[in-house]
Amino acid sequence: MKHPLPRWEWRVFDKDLSSLEKPPAFHEPESVQKSTDMYFVSLASEDNIKIRHHTLDIKRLLQTNKHGFEQWTPILKEVFPIPKETTDAVWKGLSVSFEAPATFPLSLNHFLNTLKKDAHIASITVEKERNRYTIDGCMGEYSQIWVNGSRYETIALEHPDDSHLYLTLQSLGWESRSNMNYIYFLKSILNKHNKSGEDPL
Repeated sequence: MKHPLPRWEWRVFDKDLSSLEKPPAFHEPESVQKSTDMYFVSLASEDNIKIRHHTLDIKRLLQTNKHGFEQWTPILKEVFPIPKETTDAVWKGLSVSFEAPATFPLSLNHFLNTLKKDAHIASITVEKERNRYTIDGCMGEYSQIWVNGSRYETIALEHPDDSHLYLTLQSLGWESRSNMNYIYFLKSILNKHNKSGEDPL
């Protein structure tokens, strides 16, 4: 499968993002998509690894620029069951080592059961309602998400050219907000739960 080119991304999370003034385009989304995604978080890895609609999806962080924008590239997208080569890529992405399963291709249930053997990996379910837009040539998103029963909002913009992305954020008055990716956000939630002594996600 041919993957899209790397893209620069900017994203913010909060309980309430109503303070960000939205452009007119945000009142008429081009599409609305609902999904339940499962993310896999490892303290030893920055890869964005998730399952959506029975499909394994991995993105890798390439670099961060002076504005804090991050350049991500897709490295894998495959429907279960998955072959050994794909499984090896996931283990490498999570920086863990597992005893190889006896049979391939690997089913989704077998994949999840294997990951449960490592206590350093958290699987986090994120329910999403994503509104998609195009703003000044940038792909835009406003989403409501639910993590462990708590609701959050997230807004994102992405473009292959980081200079174009910055100019678009400037025109919207959003450039002062610090970028935060999904994995960092989920790790921050996981850390809060661990410190509070609550049940893990």
